[in-house]
Amino acid sequence: MPPPPTTINTVKTPQQDTTIGVQTLVLLDEFARLGRVDCLSHAAQFVRSYGMRLAFVVQNKAQLRELYGQHGAADIFDNLGAEVVFGTGDLELAQELEKRLGDSTVNVITQNRPRWFAWFNLSRQTDAEHPHRRPLLLAQEVLQMPAGDLIILRPGMRPARARKIQWWDEPEIADRQLSPPAIPELRVDIAMDDGSTAIVRKVPRAMSGIARSDLENG
Repeated sequence: MPPPPTTINTVKTPQQDTTIGVQTLVLLDEFARLGRVDCLSHAAQFVRSYGMRLAFVVQNKAQLRELYGQHGAADIFDNLGAEVVFGTGDLELAQELEKRLGDSTVNVITQNRPRWFAWFNLSRQTDAEHPHRRPLLLAQEVLQMPAGDLIILRPGMRPARARKIQWWDEPEIADRQLSPPAIPELRVDIAMDDGSTAIVRKVPRAMSGIARSDLENG
């Protein structure tokens, strides 16, 4: 009996089987819309050794916390090789990024001068430069990031702020654009009802999204 499909890709590592020479990227857009998928959430811990990469695309972390709980969502993010954050309107996420990005040191010049008639006491006017700590990005600066900017965070490396690649602005990629394929016209002939017979179909509300009374009254 063959192994289940979910385990076929994790039978041997590339070191154990030299014929495995191509790595696979599993890109899961709108990952939260799949619902709770425990096998995928746990796979991030070990599939990297088998030549596989998982890319989860979510609107915000709150979606995964709702599905997997606080600790389950933290486990998913802890096992990711990198996080790419685009512009966000989530204040909680912006505050988290402010702390994760760390601080920088800026020099601030302070001026000391007499309170009264300072222009007559130039010798008592002094300038002093002091180092101050400032976050690399404040939470409000994260919220105000342009749409084309992104932040890359990787464990053990300094965070990076970059610009999103837009293919139509890249000559090497834009030149490869092809015209959309021709789609043949599909003609469907439907017999018209003269209205002499009233037909009421009973459709479950969970499937149709409308109530039975909507059909009867329509």
